[in-house]
Amino acid sequence: MQKSLREHGSLIMGALILFVALGLFLCLPLSAQAATGTLGTETPYIYCSYTNSEGKEVDGNKLDAGTYKVTFNIKDMTSASVLQVTASYAETVTVDSSTVVQLTDTNTDFSSMGYLDSDGNIVFGYVSNANDTSALTVEGTALFSLDVTFAEACDAANVITIASDPNLTFALADYGDGYDDEYAIDIDEATSYPGSRYQMLSDVSPESGHTVSGTVEVASDATGASAGFCVAGVYTVDLYTDAEKATTPISTTSVFADGVNTFAFEGLSDGTYYATITSTYSLVRDNVTIIVNGADITNAVITVVPCDFDGNGGVTAEDAKFVYKTVSDSTDKDYCDFDNNGGITAEDAKFVYKMSSGSTLPELVVQ
Repeated sequence: MQKSLREHGSLIMGALILFVALGLFLCLPLSAQAATGTLGTETPYIYCSYTNSEGKEVDGNKLDAGTYKVTFNIKDMTSASVLQVTASYAETVTVDSSTVVQLTDTNTDFSSMGYLDSDGNIVFGYVSNANDTSALTVEGTALFSLDVTFAEACDAANVITIASDPNLTFALADYGDGYDDEYAIDIDEATSYPGSRYQMLSDVSPESGHTVSGTVEVASDATGASAGFCVAGVYTVDLYTDAEKATTPISTTSVFADGVNTFAFEGLSDGTYYATITSTYSLVRDNVTIIVNGADITNAVITVVPCDFDGNGGVTAEDAKFVYKTVSDSTDKDYCDFDNNGGITAEDAKFVYKMSSGSTLPELVVQ
């Protein structure tokens, strides 16, 4: 019989698991003789995601007080025969069981063991309807969701806990593996568990959001088009959540290596951000808008005018003269190599003259 029937220290939890175990007993296929599956070759990952009242995914590490749709997901597992998750929540958390959505509402490969919400605990689980396994989406499958109200601003991981006990939270890959060997969060502690355990990970509030990445490149002219070359040196990219840029920015520094100047932001929620790009010898670019809408942004190109050498906030003939002088003494001055040909020449000085006639670049929207 499935391990949910094994003894537990808490009578309440024992009753919950008994309920789920009964569902498991009734739902298991009578014929379960498939060949051993993928058990032990993957590292399943159970995690929660959070959606606010506006339908936007938010970071579970930084929740404001309020009501969110909390979804328990699993990824990095290709198929499963049995799944069960047990979680507990603090007194500052209220769950609305009337809003439950289960995996079985959309995936007929599985049957529900039933679910419970009792005394600060949630238990849910599924069994495959096939004789071996049922498919999951390795990139992430939503298992169970419901509305949860947080009375206080918090990191969700401080008020919701996924049980690590292998009797309470586990995943089986294939009926052919039997019912003792499983994936579990706790594979080290000495327990009365009889089977082999393989590592499963969990995180109630993983870093969420999207990545915005790209390159900082030399503007070819006043239109803001790229000259096709990355700028040299380190650039600071500041992101603000308000157009007035009165908030504390999210900042990163670019990395210049092998002729490529890259930047990246991770964990950005959907929304509009306002960017400012600065560097020692560059004009400030403060009219870049980045719109994140449900997906990562890659290969973004932000152009700048990197030739304000006297620091007066504009590009003049004096800046061109600086480059002319650098032609004969170019040591550690690769920031003057605007055409990225490995040397500083009169052509680089001509570029500065060209930019002096229109060094204010137009607004750029990245999305």
